Amino acid sequence: MAKKKFKGTIGESKILPNVIEEFTSKPNIVSGFYYVAYAGYANNLKENHVQINLGSNGYASDWPDWAYLLAKEALLTNKALWVISDGIPYGRNLLQVLIYNS
Repeated sequence: MAKKKFKGTIGESKILPNVIEEFTSKPNIVSGFYYVAYAGYANNLKENHVQINLGSNGYASDWPDWAYLLAKEALLTNKALWVISDGIPYGRNLLQVLIYNS
């Protein structure tokens, strides 16, 4: 999995430094830009299935509602997701999901 390095400044945000501190204190943080291959519901309508792809790597799992809504929007608008997770980017490991307009 390719990792990207980011440059920039935090600016005047009071929330972002706390989030960065929380993420960097975890040893297994994974960050990447992924495209959504599919997003939908299971037959019991209680699980949100999402598959994200990065090159030839794909990860499919059940995502929490807050992240599923972003994955669905990214799929419908053909945009990437910036996903930060605690380990492999499966639903239970998600820390942050943002729609990225490349």
